[in-house]
Parts: sequence; C-alpha cells; structure tokens
Amino acid sequence: MSAKRRPMEVSKPTITKQGKDEQFNIKGFCPCGRASGTKNAYRPNPKYCSRFCFEFMTFPAEGYKKKTRYEFWRGSGKYAYNPPWPKIEATCAWCNDAYDLSRNVKDANRLFCKSECMRQSRRNPKSTSKRNGSTQIALRIRTMIILRSFPNRELTANEISQHYGDWFRMSCSRAKISSSIKTIIKYGWVQKIEGKDGRVATYKILETKNSLKQLFGEENNLGR
Repeated sequence: MSAKRRPMEVSKPTITKQGKDEQFNIKGFCPCGRASGTKNAYRPNPKYCSRFCFEFMTFPAEGYKKKTRYEFWRGSGKYAYNPPWPKIEATCAWCNDAYDLSRNVKDANRLFCKSECMRQSRRNPKSTSKRNGSTQIALRIRTMIILRSFPNRELTANEISQHYGDWFRMSCSRAKISSSIKTIIKYGWVQKIEGKDGRVATYKILETKNSLKQLFGEENNLGR
C-alpha cells in the first residue's frame, strides 16, 4: 500500500512596503504614472498631475498624523499589486461642503462641488453699479483660493499671478493682483508683508475658517 501524498501547500506571498515608493522619484511624472507639470490644471505642487493626486498623496489618512492616504492605501487587500484608485473626500472651494473627488481626468481637478458654486465664484458683476462688489470680485475670489492653498506660505504678487494663469487658464498681471488684493487686505482676510532691503512684498492668508460663500455672498444675476 503506497503512502498518501501530502497536498501541496501554497503560501501567499508576503508584501512588504519599505521606504518611500520609487515612483515618487521619477522626474517629469506624477507618482500615479501620468505626466506632471502639464498646464491648465489645479496643482498647488507641479510634481503632481492633479488636485486629486496632490491631496491623495500628501494629506494624512483619517486617524493618522503623518501617514498619508496614499501610504495607507498602497499595496493593500487582494489588489496589492495593482489596487484600484479610490475616491477621496474634497472640500468645495466656494461653500466648503464635502464632495467626492476621483482620479478620472474630467474630475481630478475639480474645485467645486456643483456648477452653481463654480458660477458664483466666477461672477463678474458688470451689469449694474448697484450690485454688491465690484468688477474685480471674481479676481479676488480666485486670489483667495490660491492663497488658501498655501496656508503656511507667503506669496508674492508674481507667484499669485503665475498660479492664476496655470490654475484658471486666465492671464492676470502682478500689477492687477497687487491692485485688487488691497480690498481683501482691508477686510483683514489677507496680510501684506512689506519687503525689507529691496525685497518684494509678500501676502499671507489670514481668513481660512469661513467659506468664500459667507465672505463674498451670492448674487442672483450672474450675467455680465
């Protein structure tokens, strides 16, 4: 009588995640694999291809202080070698409501939770002098969005102008930024820091708690 054969034991491979993902070191590409540094995208950091990747790979995961969403997600579950990209919770730049942001090309750079918020933020009330605000209200709103993306940094008018063109696909000179920003400085939302020894003045955001909707209000007439 022959001895019984033992069944073949198959052990699952152990996946170890040591150190930083090597994809972060590839020049010219976002860690997600897409090309970085492309124009016409909302990116506080040009290393990333979109708002989704910037927030997913730099913001801490829920319940963690340092471990990012990406580090928590990478190489987990049955999709350890090729996990699907999740949706993340983002905050609307206008009303501060939460909404889902995905890596889909059409959604990856969304700033607003709905089209109404986008229209309110872009309004430029030229139709009547009796309207609340001025013809530069949309410019000031975009300036606040830029400065709020860098809460711990001071930006020059030139840097704000560059981000304005990259993020919103509209040209705006540093002189125009310097002129329009005086109003939000007067409201106490932004601080101007005078340059010393010939250095250029910089601007720092102060108001980060209230939504732009609360600060600027809403208008029914969105026409020009």
